Amino acid sequence: MTTQTDVDNFQSTYGGATPPCTEVNVILQVGDYTNTTSNITTLAPLSDLTSVNQLIIVDNDQLTSLAGLENLNQAAISKISISRNATLTDISQLSGIGPAGGDVGIVDNPQLADLTGLENLKIFGTGLQVRDMPLVTNLDVFSCVNRVDAHLVIQDNATLSDISGLSNLTTFGGGATQTFNLSGNPMLSDCKALCNIIQNVLPTLSNLTKTIQNNLFGCDSENEIILSCGNHGIYDGSGIVPTGTEVTVTDLNFDSGTFYIDGSANKIGIGTTTPSYMLDVLGDVGISGSIYGLSDQRLKKNQAPILNAISLITQLNPTTYEFKSKEYEYLRLPEDKQYGFLAQEVEEIIPELISARIVSPDESYKSINYNALISIMAAAIQEQQSEIELLKQEVEQIKSNKK
Repeated sequence: MTTQTDVDNFQSTYGGATPPCTEVNVILQVGDYTNTTSNITTLAPLSDLTSVNQLIIVDNDQLTSLAGLENLNQAAISKISISRNATLTDISQLSGIGPAGGDVGIVDNPQLADLTGLENLKIFGTGLQVRDMPLVTNLDVFSCVNRVDAHLVIQDNATLSDISGLSNLTTFGGGATQTFNLSGNPMLSDCKALCNIIQNVLPTLSNLTKTIQNNLFGCDSENEIILSCGNHGIYDGSGIVPTGTEVTVTDLNFDSGTFYIDGSANKIGIGTTTPSYMLDVLGDVGISGSIYGLSDQRLKKNQAPILNAISLITQLNPTTYEFKSKEYEYLRLPEDKQYGFLAQEVEEIIPELISARIVSPDESYKSINYNALISIMAAAIQEQQSEIELLKQEVEQIKSNKK
C-alpha cells in the first residue's frame, strides 16, 4: 500500500463484505521501498487486523502514528521494519506483539523518540537494529530481551546514552553468520549491559563481523568496555576467591581492569588485556625499594661510545604538560602536571628510544625509554666538561702570554 486510497480500500480489496480481513499471512507493507514518499496519513482502516506475518512501514512523510494497528495481538512475527518515516512519533500501537520478534529494524525515523510498543518482545530470531535514530536516548523498552540471533546493530544514534535496557540479553549468535555493531553513538559511555555478550559470547563465534567504535570513551573499543565490566568467574561479588575454589590460569583473567594473564605470550597485564611487555601496567607504579636492570658486560656486544651527545640533547625539547586523563580515562593517566618530552619529537632525533605501547588490538601509543636517556645525558656532560677543560687551558695560555 503506497497511497491513502490503498489503505482506505484495504478491507474492500482483501476482506470482502463479511467477514473483515483480520490476518495477513504474508507481508503488510505501508509505504514504498523505492524512497518515493507516500500520502498516507492514517492506518485507521486497518483496525480489524489482529495478525500479520511481516510488518513494513517505510517512506511515509505524513504518517505520525501507527493508530489502526492497536488490535494486533500475536505471540510471534517474522519481521518488523520501520524506516525512513519523516514525521512518525508514536509506535505504541504495536504493544500486542510478542514475545517472538524475528527480525526487527527501527531505522532513520527522525522524529521518533519513544520506542514504546516493542516492550513485549523478548526474542529476536534474526536480529535487532536501532540505527540513525537521532532522538532515541535509551533502550529501556528492550528490558525483556534475552536472545538476539544473527545480528545486533546499535549504530549512529546521536543522543543515545543509555543501553542498560539490554542488560538481560544473555544469548547471541544463533545464526550461521553474526554481526555485532556498536558504533557511531557519540553520547554513549556506559556499555556494561553488554559485558556478558562481549566477554563470554563473542569470543566463541567463528563467523562474526564485529564493529565497536566512534562512541564516547568507555564504549569506544572492545578493550574499554571490558575494562569497565568488573569481576566474574571464580571471584565473588567482592572480588574474593572463596575458600576451596580450584583456580587455573584461565580463571585468573577475571577482571581485566585489574589483572590479566596472557599464558600464550607469557605476559601479565594490570589494567590492560593486551600487555606489550612481560609486565604491563596502565596507571602509576609505586615501590619502596629499588629497581635494578641487568647491565653485566658479559651480556653485551657491539659496544661503542656515544658520540655527539650534546648535539642530541640540545635538539630535545623539554616540556611540561598534562595528560588528557578524562578523555582517555581507561588508560588511567595521571592528572597532575608532568615533566618530560613528546615521543614523536624524540623519535625524530633518537628513534631507538621509542616503542609502541599496545593497549588494544587496534590501538597503540608511543612510549619513551627514559632510562636510556641517562647514558646520553652523561655523555653530553662529559663532552661539555671536555670543552670546559679545553677553554680553561686556552684561558690559562692567554694569561701566560700576557705576562
